[in-house]
Amino acid sequence: MRKRQQILIFSLVFMAIGLYAVDLELSNDKQIVQITGDFRLNKIDEITSENENFLKLDIADCINTGKVGEAEIPVYSKLITLPATGNFKIANIQYDFEEIQLNQKITYIGMEDNVLISDAYYSNNEWLPENIISVSKPNIMRSHRFAQVTVTAVQYNPALNKIRLLKNVDFSLEVDDSIQENPLTKNIPSKIFDNLAAKNIIGAEETSRSSSGQYLIICPADVASDLAPLLQEKQKLGFKTRLATLYETGTTNTLIKDYIQNAYDTWEYAPEFVLLVGDVDGSIQIPSYFVEGYWTPWDVSDHPYTLLDGDDYFPDVLIGRISVRSAFQLNTVINKIINYELNPNTASNWTTKGLMVSYVDNLYWQFYSPRETVMAVREKLLDYEFTVVDTFISPWQTGSSNLGNMINTGYTFVNYRGAGAPDNWWGNYGSMFDIGNILQLNNGYMLPFVTSITCGGGDFAYNGYPSVFGETWLIAGSPTSPKGAIGFIGPSEHDTKTWFNNANDMGIYQGVTQEDLFRCGEMLLRGKMELYLNFPFSHAWGSSLNSDQFYFYVYNLLGDPGLQVWTTTPQPVSFEFVPEINSAANYLNIGISEPAFDGSDFTFAITNEDSLITTGCTDIDGNVNIPIDLPAGTYNITASKYGYIPQTESFQVIDQNIVALESFNMEDPISGNDINLILNITNFGDQTADNIEINLSTDDPEIEIISSSACVATLAPEETTACLFSFQIAPVWLYTAPIEIFAEISSSLGNHSFIVPFNIISPEVCLSEFIVQNTSECLLQNENNMVNIELLNCGGLETGEMNVQLIPQNSNTSVLAGQSSYFSLPVNNTGMNETTFQVECAEVMSGELASFKMEISNESDLLQELFFTIPIGEISEENPTFSEYGYIAIESEDSGYLIPPEYDWIEISTFHGGNGTEIDPDHATSDGEIDIVDLPFDFKYFGEIYDTVSICSNGYVCMGETETIFHRNRNIPSGSGSKAMIAPFWDDLTNGHVFYQYFASDHYFVIEWSDMRNTYNYNFEKFQVILYDPEFSGNLEDDGNIKFQYQEIHNVDQGNQYATVG
Repeated sequence: MRKRQQILIFSLVFMAIGLYAVDLELSNDKQIVQITGDFRLNKIDEITSENENFLKLDIADCINTGKVGEAEIPVYSKLITLPATGNFKIANIQYDFEEIQLNQKITYIGMEDNVLISDAYYSNNEWLPENIISVSKPNIMRSHRFAQVTVTAVQYNPALNKIRLLKNVDFSLEVDDSIQENPLTKNIPSKIFDNLAAKNIIGAEETSRSSSGQYLIICPADVASDLAPLLQEKQKLGFKTRLATLYETGTTNTLIKDYIQNAYDTWEYAPEFVLLVGDVDGSIQIPSYFVEGYWTPWDVSDHPYTLLDGDDYFPDVLIGRISVRSAFQLNTVINKIINYELNPNTASNWTTKGLMVSYVDNLYWQFYSPRETVMAVREKLLDYEFTVVDTFISPWQTGSSNLGNMINTGYTFVNYRGAGAPDNWWGNYGSMFDIGNILQLNNGYMLPFVTSITCGGGDFAYNGYPSVFGETWLIAGSPTSPKGAIGFIGPSEHDTKTWFNNANDMGIYQGVTQEDLFRCGEMLLRGKMELYLNFPFSHAWGSSLNSDQFYFYVYNLLGDPGLQVWTTTPQPVSFEFVPEINSAANYLNIGISEPAFDGSDFTFAITNEDSLITTGCTDIDGNVNIPIDLPAGTYNITASKYGYIPQTESFQVIDQNIVALESFNMEDPISGNDINLILNITNFGDQTADNIEINLSTDDPEIEIISSSACVATLAPEETTACLFSFQIAPVWLYTAPIEIFAEISSSLGNHSFIVPFNIISPEVCLSEFIVQNTSECLLQNENNMVNIELLNCGGLETGEMNVQLIPQNSNTSVLAGQSSYFSLPVNNTGMNETTFQVECAEVMSGELASFKMEISNESDLLQELFFTIPIGEISEENPTFSEYGYIAIESEDSGYLIPPEYDWIEISTFHGGNGTEIDPDHATSDGEIDIVDLPFDFKYFGEIYDTVSICSNGYVCMGETETIFHRNRNIPSGSGSKAMIAPFWDDLTNGHVFYQYFASDHYFVIEWSDMRNTYNYNFEKFQVILYDPEFSGNLEDDGNIKFQYQEIHNVDQGNQYATVG
C-alpha cells in the first residue's frame, strides 16, 4: 500500500505503473543500432481455457508472439533500414534480469482456436528463447532494404514456470558489409513506398517526390475499350497509365510476371500499381498463382506478381484485381471507381463513419479477441475523429436485414473479425451476412471499403459460386445503380487463424489512423507488415498455423490498389489560370483560390482526350508554374488532393504570331558561381518582329541577375537569335533547391513571359555523429563536456575546407569552445572537427534536450546553418518524465531542479465530510459507469481545448465526451482506451463513489474516487485528480496543469496486474 503520495503533471506525459524505458537509437550514418533500458511488467492477465487458467504477460512497447502451441512471449521488435549490402551483426550484449515465479503457465499461441498445447515445450527445463536478440535476413521493399531486430523482453522456463525479466539492457549491433545476402541492386523511386517505409522502418526517409506514380492495367483484349474511361480518370488524377492486353503480355502467369518484371526493370517510370482485370475463369480471364493451403489444397494468390526485387516476400508494387466475369460487371466496377474518386457523394457524413462487425461464441462464451480487436479499431477511428463508429456484434445484435439496413445508411469502412467462408460472415445462429444479403443492399454511391479479416472471402478462384463473398461486394449493383463496396480485402485460405488475423486487422487501421495510409493497396501491405513485425519467429514458409509469409500470399485485394478511401467529407476546390495561351508558351501558372487557408500540395494534371501530358504540385502559397510544350488544341487541367473533390477545367492553346523562348543553355548552376545563360529566341510568326527586348527577373533571393536585358532589332519569320545573359548564385548551400528565372519578351508582336527553371548544385552537410568524450558518452550536467562532431556531405559537390561555429539555441547549455574547422569532404564522405568543442550543460533534468546551431562558412561567406538537438544526462527512474509534445510529469520522489509537488488532500466525498457532487452516470454497464460533466473553465490538453470531461468509475477521465467504458487498463496511448485520457489510477474498480467539485476561489476542479474497491481482492482505493484553471495557473495558451493525489492505493491486481497511471 502507498499512502499520502501524489504526482503533479504540468503537461502530462503518458506513463504507467511498471513503466518501460527501452530506447533504440540508430546512428546518423545508419551503421550502428544501440538498444538500452529496462523491461518492466505492466500487468498480467488471467486467461481461462477449458477449465485451465493461464497468464498473459503485458510489457509496454512489446508484442506477444511465439510459435504455435508454445508460450506467448513479449518481444521488442523493430524494422531498421540497411544499406545496399550487409546486415546487422550483434556487437555487444549486456543485461541483468529479475527472476519471477509464476503461479500458472503462460498462455500459448493458438489457444483461442483450440490448437493443442505443446506438452513437449511446457515440460522443457530450459530458458527460452535461447537467443535474447535476433536479426532477420535482409528484406527489400521497392528500393528499401531493411532487417527486423527483435529483443526478447523475458526468458521463460516452462518446466519451472519462471520468467527472467530483462533489466539494464545494453545491446549494440553494427552493419557487417561482408554479409552479402539479398543485396539491393537497383533503385526504383516511388513516393508511395517511400512514404510507407518512412512510417514503419527506422531510418527510412520520406521522399519529396510529387509524382503520383504509374498504373499498369492488364486485361484481355476484348475489354480494353471498356477500360478507356478508367485510364482517363487516373490520368486526371496525375497518374501515368499503361494498358497491356494479354496479346502483349502473354496468357500465363509466368509470362505476365515476366512482363511486369521487365516494366519494373526497364521502363522510365516503373509501375507502382498493377491492376489485373478479370477472374481466373469465365469469359474475362486473367491467370493467378496458387500456393499450398491449409484447409484447402490450394489457395489463389496475386502476391507473386509483386515480387520483383530480392529473394524475400515483401512486394515491390501494389496490386489489386477487378475480378469480373462480364462486361456488365466490369462497367459497374469502373463506374463505381470513377464516381467515387471524381464525384463522391457528399450528402451526408458517411465518409467519417465506420462499422465494426464481429461475434462472440455464445455456446461457450469464448472467442472474445475478435470482438476486442474490432473495438480497439473502433477507438482508433474515433481518435482519428470519425463522427460515428457503430458496432454489430453477435449475439447481442442479430439479423442479416438489420446489418444490411445499417450498411445502407453509409459507412466508409466496414470491418469484420470473426469466422467466415467463401460466401458469408458467420454469426452465432448461422450466416450473419452472405452473398444474397449483399445483392439486397441499397447503399448507392455510399460505398464502403470492406476489410474481411476472416476465412475464405477473398478466394476468387473458388468454384462453389460464380462470385464469392469479396467479389460480390465489388461487383454488386449496375453501371447506373451501384451498391455493395468500393473494394475488399480478404484471404483465399478457408481456415485462417485468430492470432494472425487480429494482428493483420490492427495493422490495417494503424496505417489508416496513425500513418495516413488511405490507398487500398497501402492498407493491404500495412496489414501484412504488422504480421511480419508481430511474428518474428514465423517467417519461414508454412501454413496458416505458423507462417506470416503464408498470409502475405493468401490475403488479396479485390479492387483498385491506388484508390484512396475517403476518411473525411471531401471539400470543393477552385483555381485560377489563363484559359487561353499561345502554343509557344513554355509554362502555365496556376493558383489555388479555394481553399484559401491551405493551397499547398495540390496536384495539377494536364491531359487531353487520350493521355496525361504533365503534372505539377503547388507550393506553400498554392501556386505552381508547370513547364509545358503544347501544340494548338483543347486541354483539361485537373486539381486533386486527398480530402478534396477533384476539379477539372479546360483551356485552349492557339497558334499566334509571337516571339518566344525556344530553348536555353547554361553552365552548371553551382552555388557561389557566376553563370552564363544563353536564351535562344525565335520568331514563330509569319511576319517580321521589330524592337525585340528581353528582360530577366526572379523572385528567388539566392539569384542576382547581372546582365538582365538584351535588345534585338528585328527577327524574320522562323529566325532564331542567341542572347547571352549572366546571373550570380549566392554562396549559401541550397542543394537541389528549385529556381525560376522569368524572361519577359516584348516586340512588335506583343508581350509574353517565359520561364527558365533549374536546380542548384551545391554541397550540403548533415550531422553524422555527436561524440562526447566521457565514460557515460552523454552530455552531463554541470560539467565541461568535450565533444567531437562528425559531419557527412550529403550534397552533390565537394565542400572545400570549412570553418564552423557551434552556438547554443536554448538555455540548457553554453558553449565554452565553439570554433573549429573541417578538411574538405567529398560527396558521401564524413569528417571530424580538427579541434574539440567544449559544452557545459545546466542543472536540468536528464532527458531534456540541448539545442544547437552550427554555422558553416568558408573564409568569407556563411554557407549553411545546421540545427540539431542532443539529450542531456543519464536517464534513470528518479528523473521527471517528459514527452515529445512537451509534457512533463513530476513525482514527489523525483529529483532535479524542478520542485517536487506537495501532498495536500482536498476532501470532497460527502461520506467523509466533503461537499462534492456524486456522478450521475450517462452510461452504465457491468464494466463500470461514466458521466459527462461540464467543466467550469476551458481546459487545454494535448493542444485541444475542452469544456467537458467524461468521468469513469474505473479510475480515469477523458477530456470531451465519450460513453465508452474500459475496465481493462492498457498502456497510454494504445488502441484500447479513449481519446484524451487522464488516468490517476486506471484499473478494474467497483463499488465506492466518485465525486467532483469546483473551487472557484482556488481556481481548480477536483474529481475524487472514494472508497473504490479493486476487483482483484476488494482492497480500498482512494485518490483524486485536480485540473487547474489555465487563466490562473499558467499561460492561457499552454496546456493545463494536472495533479494526482493518493490517500490510499493498493496496486495489487495480479489478475490484470497493476494499474495504469498517466
